[in-house]
Amino acid sequence: STIRSKYINWVRLRDLVTGRAINVLNNHLVPSVQGGKGGPNNNKRRVAIYRKHMEALSALVYRIHQAKVGIVVVTGDFNVNYRKDRVLKPYVFPYRQLGKRGMRASYEFLGLPRMGTHTLKGGNSTRLIDYVYLDNRPKVLTPKKQRIVRNMSSDHRPLLVDIQPTTMNGWVPPWEQTEEPTDGTEEPTDGTGDDGSTPMER
Repeated sequence: STIRSKYINWVRLRDLVTGRAINVLNNHLVPSVQGGKGGPNNNKRRVAIYRKHMEALSALVYRIHQAKVGIVVVTGDFNVNYRKDRVLKPYVFPYRQLGKRGMRASYEFLGLPRMGTHTLKGGNSTRLIDYVYLDNRPKVLTPKKQRIVRNMSSDHRPLLVDIQPTTMNGWVPPWEQTEEPTDGTEEPTDGTGDDGSTPMER
C-alpha cells in the first residue's frame, strides 16, 4: 500500500502570563510498525520510515534546546502503544528517541489512564498511541492534569493536557506594564522656557 509523506508541523507561541516561548511540534507517524510484544514488527519499509521521522523529530528538539528559544511540547498520533514502549524502550520508538532529549510523556507525570486513545471497530481499546511529550528540563513547566475525550467522530480519542509554565525572571505581563516614570526635567513641548518666555523673547 502507498505510504504518504509525514511531516512535523510546528509553531512557536508566547505565553503572555509567564513570558515563556512554547514550541509545539505536532506529528502523525506511519501506522502498523509495532509488533504484538511491543517492539518493531517485520515491516521493514514502514519501520525505516518511522525511524527517519523519529530521528528528525529528535534532532529538531535538540536544535531548539541548543538555541535556547523556549519550552518544547511534542504532540501527535505516534501509532505506538505507550504502555509497551515504556517497558521495552526500542531505539526507533518515541520513549527512547524523545527521552534522550529530556522529553517525558504526560502519562509518566500524571499516570496511565485505564482508557486508551484508540478505538477499534470490534470494541474498546486500551492502547495509548496519542501522546503529549513535555519538556522535562528543570524549572520550565509543571504538568497539571490530563484527560481523554470520549464520543468524538473518530477512531482516536483526543488527549488534553494542562501545563503550567514557570515565569521567566523579570517578566512582567503586558497588562501589568506601566509607562516609565518621568523625573519632571523634560523640555516643555509648547516651545516656552522655564520662565515662560518664548525663544524670540530670550
